Amino acid sequence: MLHVYAIVDSVRFGIIPGEGHEAGDIVPAPCGAFAAAVSASSAGAIAPTPQNVWRHERVLERLMRDHTVLPLRFGTICRDADALKEYVLGSADLYRNDLGRVRGKVEIALRIADRVPSVQTGEPVAAEPDAANDHEPAGRGAAYLRTRLQRLRNDTAREGRGKELEQLLRRHLGALLKDVLCAPRADSAAGYAVSCLVERDGVAAFSGALNGFRGKHPQFEITCTGPWAPYSFVAMPPFSGGAP
Repeated sequence: MLHVYAIVDSVRFGIIPGEGHEAGDIVPAPCGAFAAAVSASSAGAIAPTPQNVWRHERVLERLMRDHTVLPLRFGTICRDADALKEYVLGSADLYRNDLGRVRGKVEIALRIADRVPSVQTGEPVAAEPDAANDHEPAGRGAAYLRTRLQRLRNDTAREGRGKELEQLLRRHLGALLKDVLCAPRADSAAGYAVSCLVERDGVAAFSGALNGFRGKHPQFEITCTGPWAPYSFVAMPPFSGGAP
């Protein structure tokens, strides 16, 4: 079995000794015009401990010093090099497009929330009617539907707010922002998760422009992490997490 970390825009790269899972060497597995960065696996699945997750990220950071990479999510495995090559070659055009999109760029992750969240009102949450219960109170189903409608309105409003926020970031950050994705976080009180695609050598300028954005928009609470490998801007993840 192989742990697979990324698809690299080269047929080869220097071996990275001892940096992979299980202290394995990171080696190139040629896949046509690309290479996959892999290490040998004796146990298959790897536990998602903080140490292992950060090990995966460090491998990506090391590869990104010299190459454009399509990052694979933590825990991606493949049974052998032949299966890996077949899988990659089957989607070569998609990977080529993705590599062109992220070449020379990194991802900056933002968390943006209103400092004073708006209060959304609606009906109290009612349990979904049970079709098997012949004695359901007549008003309970109507209350449930009103609650569902209110949730739909809230979700629509949050999506619209997210689009407005995305446009605001594009206007303020201009050419420094090569692309941006904005999505509501699962917790309605937690604001938005924003992924920014930025030139690697433009990270410092982006940070300065973001500070300017903070100053002009004090209504937002903004946290920033990165740079990271550009996970959010790969149109088609090379694998789903299992062995092809």
